[in-house]
Amino acid sequence: MMDKHEPDMPYFDILGRAQAAVFPNEELKAENFNLVNTEGFEKAVVLLKCWAEMTMREMLKEKNFRIEINYNAEAKKTTFAIYTPTAKEQSDSQQEHSEV
Repeated sequence: MMDKHEPDMPYFDILGRAQAAVFPNEELKAENFNLVNTEGFEKAVVLLKCWAEMTMREMLKEKNFRIEINYNAEAKKTTFAIYTPTAKEQSDSQQEHSEV
């Protein structure tokens, strides 16, 4: 018997097994299925967790910020940066709001 996680199974066989596992009143469309290497999946989960935590941390303490993602396929590097206002900028902004 072949393990359902057999790495050499053809993609469409794996998709077929996933489609056979739907619950009543559900469907699994091919565009909602993906097959990736476990190492890539683990790295993606860690990356998304880090990005979400960074963003959440700034959302909870800042009124505004800017996120920039620089993707460079040639260099095979991507940076994710969150820019927050300086203390002076925050002070100036609060003063503007209090004068209104």
